[in-house]
Amino acid sequence: MIDIYFRSNMHKIESKIAFQSQQKEVNKKIERLEERLINEEVSQEIFEKFHKKLKLEKSKIEANLNLPENEASNPEKAIELAIHLATKLNTVWDSSDYFQKQKLQNLVFPEGITYNRKNDECRTIRTNSAFLSTAKLSRPLENCQNENSDIDSEFSCLVAPPGIEPGFKV
Repeated sequence: MIDIYFRSNMHKIESKIAFQSQQKEVNKKIERLEERLINEEVSQEIFEKFHKKLKLEKSKIEANLNLPENEASNPEKAIELAIHLATKLNTVWDSSDYFQKQKLQNLVFPEGITYNRKNDECRTIRTNSAFLSTAKLSRPLENCQNENSDIDSEFSCLVAPPGIEPGFKV
């Protein structure tokens, strides 16, 4: 589960690294532009024109770097809590009041639930991956025999690599 969490959040880490790299490059350009002004290689007019553009670019990059990350400070504990909650979801739901049910619903379906009156059905855009994984693992096997599921790819990290056989003695 923790591997799935880190794989799904890898793009955030890569994005942050890219923005930090862009920030360093813009800072170098600003510094170089200031040096060129001091050395009288560019006029004040050209300096102001490019300095304004670079400052704007820098502020956009900093705005992206300062976006809230919504990352758990302790992902292992958060996943453990989610698994514990997912295994008792029906009893927690039954014993919850209206507001607790809303919180639980938003936790399981972070992008909400929509209702189609014409077809009289509820739809969800996305399910929290911790709850989705638990649901896939807890499905009865007889329902899965003739299905092609992506469960293998999601949980392949939990299987020992070829060549390592449990209980094998030399």
